[in-house]
Amino acid sequence: MTPYKKCPMSKILSADVIVVGGGISGLSAGVYLSRKDISVIVLEARERVGGRTYSVETEAGVVCDLGGAYVGPTQDRILRVASEFGIETEMVYNTGAIQFRVDGVQIRSGTQEFPPLSIFELLDMNRVIVAVENLISKIKSTENTESWPIELDSISAKDWFSQNITSEKVRQIFPRILDSILCKDSSEVSMLYFIWYGKCGDCLKRLMEISHGAQERTFVNGSQQISNSMAKELNVRFNSVVARIDQTHNDIIHITCRDGTVFNAAKVIIAISPPLYSKIEWMPELPPSKIAIAKDFSMGHIIKTNMFYETAWWRKDGFSGQIFDPSGPVLYSIDCSKQRSNSLYPCLMGFVLANDAKKWAQRSPEERKRGICEQYASLFNNNTLALAPLDYLEQNWNDEEFSAGCYVASPSIGSFVESVPHLREPFDHIHFAGTELATV
Repeated sequence: MTPYKKCPMSKILSADVIVVGGGISGLSAGVYLSRKDISVIVLEARERVGGRTYSVETEAGVVCDLGGAYVGPTQDRILRVASEFGIETEMVYNTGAIQFRVDGVQIRSGTQEFPPLSIFELLDMNRVIVAVENLISKIKSTENTESWPIELDSISAKDWFSQNITSEKVRQIFPRILDSILCKDSSEVSMLYFIWYGKCGDCLKRLMEISHGAQERTFVNGSQQISNSMAKELNVRFNSVVARIDQTHNDIIHITCRDGTVFNAAKVIIAISPPLYSKIEWMPELPPSKIAIAKDFSMGHIIKTNMFYETAWWRKDGFSGQIFDPSGPVLYSIDCSKQRSNSLYPCLMGFVLANDAKKWAQRSPEERKRGICEQYASLFNNNTLALAPLDYLEQNWNDEEFSAGCYVASPSIGSFVESVPHLREPFDHIHFAGTELATV
Protein backbone atom coordinates (compact mmCIF):
# COMPACT_ATOMS: atom_id res chain seq x y z
CA MET A 1 0.00 0.00 0.00
CA THR A 2 1.31 3.45 -0.89
CA PRO A 3 2.18 5.47 2.25
CA TYR A 4 0.80 8.95 2.72
CA LYS A 5 1.62 11.94 4.89
CA LYS A 6 -0.37 13.09 7.88
CA CYS A 7 -2.62 15.99 7.00
CA PRO A 8 -2.80 19.24 8.98
CA MET A 9 -6.37 20.38 9.68
CA SER A 10 -5.83 23.40 7.47
CA LYS A 11 -5.54 21.15 4.41
CA ILE A 12 -8.91 19.42 4.80
CA LEU A 13 -11.29 20.32 1.94
CA SER A 14 -14.95 19.39 1.65
CA ALA A 15 -17.63 18.85 -1.00
CA ASP A 16 -20.94 17.05 -1.28
CA VAL A 17 -19.36 14.52 -3.65
CA ILE A 18 -15.77 13.54 -4.32
CA VAL A 19 -15.07 11.93 -7.70
CA VAL A 20 -11.90 9.81 -7.86
CA GLY A 21 -10.64 9.80 -11.46
CA GLY A 22 -10.72 12.58 -14.05
CA GLY A 23 -11.43 10.47 -17.10
CA ILE A 24 -14.55 10.81 -19.22
CA SER A 25 -16.75 8.83 -16.80
CA GLY A 26 -15.67 10.71 -13.68
CA LEU A 27 -15.93 14.11 -15.34
CA SER A 28 -19.34 13.29 -16.84
CA ALA A 29 -20.62 12.36 -13.38
CA GLY A 30 -19.12 15.52 -11.93
CA VAL A 31 -20.68 17.78 -14.57
CA TYR A 32 -24.09 16.13 -14.17
CA LEU A 33 -24.03 16.64 -10.38
CA SER A 34 -22.62 20.16 -10.45
CA ARG A 35 -25.38 21.24 -12.82
CA LYS A 36 -27.81 20.03 -10.13
CA ASP A 37 -26.15 22.47 -7.67
CA ILE A 38 -24.30 19.67 -5.89
CA SER A 39 -20.74 20.62 -4.93
CA VAL A 40 -18.13 18.34 -6.51
CA ILE A 41 -14.36 17.94 -6.28
CA VAL A 42 -12.61 15.70 -8.81
CA LEU A 43 -9.37 14.07 -7.66
CA GLU A 44 -7.10 13.26 -10.61
CA ALA A 45 -3.79 11.47 -10.06
CA ARG A 46 -2.17 12.83 -13.21
CA GLU A 47 -1.34 16.36 -14.26
CA ARG A 48 -4.09 16.19 -16.87
CA VAL A 49 -7.66 15.02 -17.29
CA GLY A 50 -8.79 12.55 -19.93
CA GLY A 51 -7.78 9.20 -18.48
CA ARG A 52 -7.29 6.80 -21.38
CA THR A 53 -7.75 9.60 -23.89
CA TYR A 54 -4.57 11.60 -24.41
CA SER A 55 -4.01 14.15 -27.18
CA VAL A 56 -0.68 15.85 -27.87
CA GLU A 57 0.32 18.55 -30.32
CA THR A 58 3.21 17.75 -32.63
CA GLU A 59 5.95 20.20 -33.59
CA ALA A 60 4.07 20.74 -36.84
CA GLY A 61 1.07 21.98 -34.85
CA VAL A 62 -1.25 19.04 -35.54
CA VAL A 63 -3.00 17.20 -32.71
CA CYS A 64 -2.29 13.48 -32.36
CA ASP A 65 -4.31 11.06 -30.24
CA LEU A 66 -2.09 8.70 -28.25
CA GLY A 67 -5.09 7.17 -26.47
CA GLY A 68 -8.72 6.49 -27.29
CA ALA A 69 -9.61 8.26 -30.51
CA TYR A 70 -12.27 6.51 -32.61
CA VAL A 71 -16.05 6.74 -32.49
CA GLY A 72 -18.87 5.51 -34.65
CA PRO A 73 -22.59 4.68 -34.80
CA THR A 74 -24.26 3.74 -31.49
CA GLN A 75 -21.74 5.79 -29.46
CA ASP A 76 -24.41 8.42 -29.03
CA ARG A 77 -23.55 9.58 -25.52
CA ILE A 78 -19.96 10.64 -26.23
CA LEU A 79 -21.04 12.20 -29.52
CA ARG A 80 -23.73 14.17 -27.68
CA VAL A 81 -21.25 15.47 -25.10
CA ALA A 82 -18.77 16.41 -27.82
CA SER A 83 -21.50 18.23 -29.75
CA GLU A 84 -22.51 20.13 -26.63
CA PHE A 85 -19.01 21.61 -26.46
CA GLY A 86 -18.81 22.29 -30.20
CA ILE A 87 -16.30 19.50 -30.84
CA GLU A 88 -16.60 18.14 -34.37
CA THR A 89 -15.71 14.76 -35.86
CA GLU A 90 -14.04 13.83 -39.14
CA MET A 91 -14.26 10.63 -41.13
CA VAL A 92 -11.34 8.20 -41.10
CA TYR A 93 -9.73 7.72 -44.51
CA ASN A 94 -11.04 4.41 -45.84
CA THR A 95 -10.32 4.34 -49.58
CA GLY A 96 -8.06 1.85 -51.32
CA ALA A 97 -6.58 -1.59 -50.78
CA ILE A 98 -5.98 -3.27 -47.43
CA GLN A 99 -2.77 -5.25 -47.02
CA PHE A 100 -2.93 -8.60 -45.21
CA ARG A 101 -0.08 -10.88 -44.28
CA VAL A 102 -1.11 -14.40 -43.33
CA ASP A 103 1.35 -17.21 -42.73
CA GLY A 104 4.12 -15.03 -44.21
CA VAL A 105 2.22 -14.42 -47.46
CA GLN A 106 1.15 -10.87 -48.38
CA ILE A 107 -2.30 -10.44 -49.87
CA ARG A 108 -3.71 -7.24 -51.36
CA SER A 109 -7.44 -7.22 -50.74
CA GLY A 110 -8.83 -4.52 -52.97
CA THR A 111 -11.56 -2.84 -50.92
CA GLN A 112 -12.77 -5.96 -49.10
CA GLU A 113 -12.89 -6.10 -45.29
CA PHE A 114 -11.40 -9.62 -45.32
CA PRO A 115 -8.49 -11.06 -47.28
CA PRO A 116 -9.23 -12.82 -50.56
CA LEU A 117 -8.87 -16.35 -49.22
CA SER A 118 -9.89 -19.53 -50.96
CA ILE A 119 -13.58 -20.33 -51.28
CA PHE A 120 -13.31 -22.87 -48.46
CA GLU A 121 -11.50 -20.41 -46.18
CA LEU A 122 -13.97 -17.61 -46.88
CA LEU A 123 -16.85 -19.95 -46.07
CA ASP A 124 -15.08 -20.94 -42.86
CA MET A 125 -14.54 -17.28 -41.93
CA ASN A 126 -18.16 -16.43 -42.65
CA ARG A 127 -19.38 -19.44 -40.68
CA VAL A 128 -17.44 -18.53 -37.53
CA ILE A 129 -18.53 -14.89 -37.73
CA VAL A 130 -22.17 -15.99 -38.03
CA ALA A 131 -21.69 -18.38 -35.09
CA VAL A 132 -20.26 -15.62 -32.91
CA GLU A 133 -22.99 -13.18 -33.92
CA ASN A 134 -25.61 -15.84 -33.08
CA LEU A 135 -24.10 -16.21 -29.61
CA ILE A 136 -24.12 -12.44 -29.19
CA SER A 137 -27.80 -12.32 -30.15
CA LYS A 138 -28.60 -14.78 -27.32
CA ILE A 139 -27.62 -12.12 -24.79
CA LYS A 140 -30.87 -10.24 -24.39
CA SER A 141 -29.54 -7.92 -21.69
CA THR A 142 -25.97 -6.89 -20.89
CA GLU A 143 -26.91 -6.63 -17.20
CA ASN A 144 -29.24 -9.57 -16.55
CA THR A 145 -27.49 -12.95 -16.82
CA GLU A 146 -30.67 -15.02 -17.29
CA SER A 147 -30.33 -15.25 -21.07
CA TRP A 148 -26.56 -15.76 -21.10
CA PRO A 149 -24.87 -19.00 -22.19
CA ILE A 150 -22.98 -18.99 -18.88
CA GLU A 151 -21.19 -22.26 -19.66
CA LEU A 152 -19.01 -20.21 -22.03
CA ASP A 153 -17.48 -18.38 -19.08
CA SER A 154 -15.38 -21.44 -18.29
CA ILE A 155 -13.94 -21.84 -21.80
CA SER A 156 -11.35 -19.54 -23.32
CA ALA A 157 -12.13 -17.82 -26.59
CA LYS A 158 -9.04 -19.54 -28.02
CA ASP A 159 -10.40 -23.00 -27.21
CA TRP A 160 -13.80 -22.11 -28.64
CA PHE A 161 -12.15 -20.86 -31.83
CA SER A 162 -10.07 -24.05 -32.09
CA GLN A 163 -13.22 -26.15 -31.83
CA ASN A 164 -15.21 -24.12 -34.34
CA ILE A 165 -12.68 -23.11 -37.01
CA THR A 166 -11.53 -25.70 -39.53
CA SER A 167 -9.05 -23.92 -41.82
CA GLU A 168 -5.52 -23.06 -40.71
CA LYS A 169 -5.45 -19.52 -42.14
CA VAL A 170 -8.71 -18.58 -40.43
CA ARG A 171 -7.27 -19.99 -37.18
CA GLN A 172 -4.44 -17.49 -37.58
CA ILE A 173 -6.65 -14.54 -38.46
CA PHE A 174 -9.79 -14.77 -36.34
CA PRO A 175 -8.29 -14.95 -32.82
CA ARG A 176 -6.32 -11.80 -33.61
CA ILE A 177 -9.62 -9.98 -34.11
CA LEU A 178 -10.19 -10.50 -30.39
CA ASP A 179 -6.67 -9.18 -29.74
CA SER A 180 -7.56 -6.01 -31.62
CA ILE A 181 -10.77 -5.51 -29.61
CA LEU A 182 -9.61 -6.40 -26.08
CA CYS A 183 -5.79 -6.12 -26.34
CA LYS A 184 -5.42 -9.62 -24.91
CA ASP A 185 -4.57 -13.01 -26.30
CA SER A 186 -7.66 -15.15 -26.87
CA SER A 187 -6.32 -17.68 -24.35
CA GLU A 188 -6.78 -15.07 -21.57
CA VAL A 189 -10.44 -14.19 -22.24
CA SER A 190 -13.55 -16.29 -21.72
CA MET A 191 -15.81 -16.77 -24.70
CA LEU A 192 -18.70 -15.43 -22.62
CA TYR A 193 -16.94 -12.13 -21.94
CA PHE A 194 -16.02 -11.80 -25.62
CA ILE A 195 -19.63 -12.16 -26.79
CA TRP A 196 -20.89 -9.96 -23.93
CA TYR A 197 -18.46 -7.24 -25.02
CA GLY A 198 -19.69 -7.72 -28.57
CA LYS A 199 -23.25 -7.20 -27.36
CA CYS A 200 -22.24 -3.99 -25.59
CA GLY A 201 -20.80 -2.79 -28.90
CA ASP A 202 -23.99 -3.71 -30.80
CA CYS A 203 -22.41 -6.61 -32.71
CA LEU A 204 -19.01 -8.01 -33.68
CA LYS A 205 -19.16 -6.46 -37.14
CA ARG A 206 -19.69 -3.01 -35.61
CA LEU A 207 -16.59 -3.38 -33.43
CA MET A 208 -14.40 -4.60 -36.29
CA GLU A 209 -15.09 -2.14 -39.06
CA ILE A 210 -14.40 1.46 -40.07
CA SER A 211 -17.35 2.28 -42.31
CA HIS A 212 -20.47 2.24 -40.07
CA GLY A 213 -18.21 0.82 -37.36
CA ALA A 214 -16.40 1.77 -34.18
CA GLN A 215 -13.44 3.24 -36.09
CA GLU A 216 -15.50 5.42 -38.41
CA ARG A 217 -14.50 8.87 -37.13
CA THR A 218 -12.10 10.80 -34.93
CA PHE A 219 -12.53 14.11 -33.12
CA VAL A 220 -11.14 17.21 -34.79
CA ASN A 221 -8.23 18.40 -32.61
CA GLY A 222 -8.26 15.25 -30.51
CA SER A 223 -10.52 13.36 -28.12
CA GLN A 224 -8.96 14.71 -24.90
CA GLN A 225 -10.56 18.10 -25.49
CA ILE A 226 -13.89 16.54 -24.46
CA SER A 227 -12.48 16.00 -20.98
CA ASN A 228 -10.73 19.38 -21.03
CA SER A 229 -14.07 21.04 -21.79
CA MET A 230 -15.91 19.26 -18.97
CA ALA A 231 -13.09 19.99 -16.52
CA LYS A 232 -13.58 23.73 -17.01
CA GLU A 233 -16.92 23.41 -15.19
CA LEU A 234 -15.41 21.55 -12.24
CA ASN A 235 -13.00 21.86 -9.35
CA VAL A 236 -10.34 19.38 -10.48
CA ARG A 237 -7.40 18.73 -8.15
CA PHE A 238 -4.43 17.44 -10.15
CA ASN A 239 -1.62 15.23 -8.80
CA SER A 240 -4.09 14.00 -6.19
CA VAL A 241 -3.31 10.31 -5.82
CA VAL A 242 -5.87 8.75 -3.51
CA ALA A 243 -4.22 6.52 -0.91
CA ARG A 244 -7.00 5.91 1.61
CA ILE A 245 -10.80 6.07 1.77
CA ASP A 246 -12.34 5.95 5.25
CA GLN A 247 -16.10 5.78 5.71
CA THR A 248 -16.11 4.72 9.37
CA HIS A 249 -17.00 8.22 10.64
CA ASN A 250 -20.80 8.34 10.61
CA ASP A 251 -21.96 10.02 7.37
CA ILE A 252 -18.70 11.73 6.46
CA ILE A 253 -16.17 10.00 4.19
CA HIS A 254 -12.50 10.96 4.55
CA ILE A 255 -10.34 10.64 1.42
CA THR A 256 -6.60 10.96 2.02
CA CYS A 257 -4.12 11.57 -0.80
CA ARG A 258 -0.46 10.62 -0.92
CA ASP A 259 0.58 14.20 -0.24
CA GLY A 260 -1.43 14.21 2.97
CA THR A 261 -4.35 16.31 1.77
CA VAL A 262 -7.70 15.14 3.15
CA PHE A 263 -11.07 15.63 1.49
CA ASN A 264 -14.42 15.15 3.21
CA ALA A 265 -17.62 14.23 1.40
CA ALA A 266 -21.04 12.70 1.92
CA LYS A 267 -20.68 10.56 -1.21
CA VAL A 268 -17.79 9.29 -3.32
CA ILE A 269 -17.72 8.11 -6.93
CA ILE A 270 -14.83 5.80 -7.88
CA ALA A 271 -14.23 6.27 -11.62
CA ILE A 272 -11.08 4.20 -12.12
CA SER A 273 -10.53 0.73 -13.56
CA PRO A 274 -11.15 -2.22 -11.19
CA PRO A 275 -7.49 -3.37 -10.99
CA LEU A 276 -6.68 0.00 -9.40
CA TYR A 277 -9.11 -0.57 -6.48
CA SER A 278 -6.38 -2.57 -4.76
CA LYS A 279 -4.03 0.46 -4.82
CA ILE A 280 -6.28 2.19 -2.25
CA GLU A 281 -6.54 1.45 1.48
CA TRP A 282 -10.22 1.03 2.37
CA MET A 283 -11.79 1.49 5.81
CA PRO A 284 -13.73 -0.63 6.31
CA GLU A 285 -12.29 -3.11 3.84
CA LEU A 286 -13.98 -3.51 0.48
CA PRO A 287 -16.61 -6.26 0.34
CA PRO A 288 -15.26 -9.65 -0.83
CA SER A 289 -17.10 -9.24 -4.15
CA LYS A 290 -15.25 -5.98 -4.92
CA ILE A 291 -11.91 -7.46 -3.80
CA ALA A 292 -12.51 -10.37 -6.19
CA ILE A 293 -13.27 -7.97 -9.04
CA ALA A 294 -10.04 -6.04 -8.39
CA LYS A 295 -8.13 -9.31 -8.42
CA ASP A 296 -9.85 -10.99 -11.38
CA PHE A 297 -9.85 -8.03 -13.78
CA SER A 298 -6.64 -7.11 -15.59
CA MET A 299 -5.77 -4.55 -18.25
CA GLY A 300 -5.02 -5.28 -21.88
CA HIS A 301 -1.58 -4.61 -23.38
CA ILE A 302 -1.09 -1.98 -26.06
CA ILE A 303 1.49 0.34 -27.55
CA LYS A 304 -0.20 2.89 -29.78
CA THR A 305 2.13 4.23 -32.46
CA ASN A 306 1.93 7.16 -34.88
CA MET A 307 4.34 7.38 -37.83
CA PHE A 308 4.40 10.75 -39.61
CA TYR A 309 5.51 11.19 -43.22
CA GLU A 310 6.05 14.04 -45.64
CA THR A 311 3.43 12.68 -48.03
CA ALA A 312 0.65 10.11 -47.84
CA TRP A 313 2.58 7.95 -50.30
CA TRP A 314 0.45 4.85 -49.65
CA ARG A 315 -2.60 6.66 -51.02
CA LYS A 316 -0.79 7.39 -54.28
CA ASP A 317 -0.05 3.67 -54.59
CA GLY A 318 -3.74 2.79 -54.12
CA PHE A 319 -3.54 1.70 -50.48
CA SER A 320 -5.92 2.72 -47.68
CA GLY A 321 -3.08 2.63 -45.16
CA GLN A 322 -4.71 -0.31 -43.39
CA ILE A 323 -2.81 -3.50 -42.68
CA PHE A 324 -3.70 -6.67 -40.82
CA ASP A 325 -0.54 -8.57 -39.99
CA PRO A 326 -0.57 -11.25 -37.25
CA SER A 327 3.24 -11.47 -37.51
CA GLY A 328 3.56 -7.94 -36.04
CA PRO A 329 4.78 -5.72 -34.57
CA VAL A 330 1.70 -3.75 -35.70
CA LEU A 331 -1.38 -5.95 -35.87
CA TYR A 332 -3.42 -3.38 -37.75
CA SER A 333 -2.97 0.17 -38.92
CA ILE A 334 -5.20 3.03 -40.01
CA ASP A 335 -4.49 6.15 -42.03
CA CYS A 336 -4.75 8.79 -39.30
CA SER A 337 -3.68 11.78 -41.39
CA LYS A 338 -5.02 15.12 -40.18
CA GLN A 339 -6.07 18.17 -42.12
CA ARG A 340 -4.80 21.55 -40.85
CA SER A 341 -5.90 24.53 -42.91
CA ASN A 342 -5.31 23.36 -46.48
CA SER A 343 -2.41 21.05 -45.65
CA LEU A 344 -2.43 17.31 -44.97
CA TYR A 345 -0.22 15.91 -42.20
CA PRO A 346 0.17 12.25 -43.23
CA CYS A 347 0.25 9.67 -40.46
CA LEU A 348 -0.07 5.90 -40.16
CA MET A 349 -1.43 4.86 -36.77
CA GLY A 350 -0.43 1.34 -35.78
CA PHE A 351 -1.57 -0.78 -32.82
CA VAL A 352 0.94 -3.15 -31.20
CA LEU A 353 -1.32 -5.41 -29.16
CA ALA A 354 -1.58 -8.20 -26.61
CA ASN A 355 1.40 -10.58 -26.64
CA ASP A 356 3.10 -8.49 -29.35
CA ALA A 357 2.93 -5.47 -27.04
CA LYS A 358 4.49 -7.46 -24.19
CA LYS A 359 7.34 -8.53 -26.48
CA TRP A 360 7.99 -5.19 -28.14
CA ALA A 361 7.80 -3.35 -24.80
CA GLN A 362 11.15 -4.97 -23.99
CA ARG A 363 12.77 -3.04 -26.84
CA SER A 364 13.70 0.63 -27.14
CA PRO A 365 11.45 3.21 -28.86
CA GLU A 366 14.00 3.44 -31.66
CA GLU A 367 13.88 -0.34 -32.19
CA ARG A 368 10.09 -0.24 -32.28
CA LYS A 369 10.14 2.63 -34.75
CA ARG A 370 12.57 0.77 -37.03
CA GLY A 371 10.60 -2.48 -36.79
CA ILE A 372 7.34 -0.76 -37.71
CA CYS A 373 8.93 1.17 -40.60
CA GLU A 374 10.32 -2.08 -41.99
CA GLN A 375 6.90 -3.70 -41.63
CA TYR A 376 5.22 -0.87 -43.56
CA ALA A 377 7.96 -0.95 -46.20
CA SER A 378 7.39 -4.66 -46.74
CA LEU A 379 3.59 -4.58 -46.80
CA PHE A 380 3.25 -1.43 -48.89
CA ASN A 381 6.16 -2.34 -51.18
CA ASN A 382 7.89 0.99 -50.70
CA ASN A 383 11.28 0.92 -48.98
CA THR A 384 12.28 4.45 -49.96
CA LEU A 385 9.43 6.37 -48.35
CA ALA A 386 8.28 3.96 -45.62
CA LEU A 387 11.75 3.93 -44.05
CA ALA A 388 11.99 7.73 -43.95
CA PRO A 389 9.39 9.06 -41.49
CA LEU A 390 9.48 12.68 -40.36
CA ASP A 391 8.48 11.88 -36.79
CA TYR A 392 7.33 9.05 -34.54
CA LEU A 393 5.14 9.20 -31.41
CA GLU A 394 4.12 6.26 -29.26
CA GLN A 395 2.36 5.54 -25.99
CA ASN A 396 2.88 2.33 -24.03
CA TRP A 397 -0.23 2.34 -21.86
CA ASN A 398 1.04 -0.44 -19.61
CA ASP A 399 3.76 1.93 -18.40
CA GLU A 400 1.08 4.34 -17.19
CA GLU A 401 0.74 3.96 -13.40
CA PHE A 402 -2.82 5.26 -13.33
CA SER A 403 -4.11 3.27 -16.30
CA ALA A 404 -1.88 0.18 -16.17
CA GLY A 405 -2.96 -0.73 -19.71
CA CYS A 406 -5.71 -0.24 -22.31
CA TYR A 407 -8.27 -0.33 -23.80
CA VAL A 408 -10.15 -2.03 -21.01
CA ALA A 409 -9.76 -4.36 -18.03
CA SER A 410 -11.32 -7.78 -18.68
CA PRO A 411 -12.03 -10.61 -16.22
CA SER A 412 -10.11 -13.85 -15.89
CA ILE A 413 -11.71 -16.99 -17.32
CA GLY A 414 -14.50 -18.31 -15.13
CA SER A 415 -14.97 -15.16 -13.03
CA PHE A 416 -17.26 -12.97 -15.11
CA VAL A 417 -20.66 -14.42 -14.18
CA GLU A 418 -19.87 -13.99 -10.49
CA SER A 419 -18.60 -10.44 -11.03
CA VAL A 420 -21.49 -8.99 -13.02
CA PRO A 421 -24.00 -8.48 -10.18
CA HIS A 422 -21.41 -6.61 -8.13
CA LEU A 423 -19.69 -4.42 -10.73
CA ARG A 424 -22.04 -1.45 -10.28
CA GLU A 425 -23.06 -2.27 -6.71
CA PRO A 426 -22.43 0.61 -4.25
CA PHE A 427 -20.34 0.12 -1.10
CA ASP A 428 -22.32 2.07 1.49
CA HIS A 429 -21.87 5.72 0.38
CA ILE A 430 -19.33 4.87 -2.31
CA HIS A 431 -20.45 4.42 -5.91
CA PHE A 432 -18.52 3.01 -8.86
CA ALA A 433 -18.25 4.11 -12.50
CA GLY A 434 -15.94 3.78 -15.49
CA THR A 435 -15.31 2.01 -18.77
CA GLU A 436 -15.48 -1.49 -17.34
CA LEU A 437 -18.89 -0.85 -15.81
CA ALA A 438 -20.50 0.37 -19.03
CA THR A 439 -23.14 -1.92 -20.53
CA VAL A 440 -23.45 -0.09 -23.88
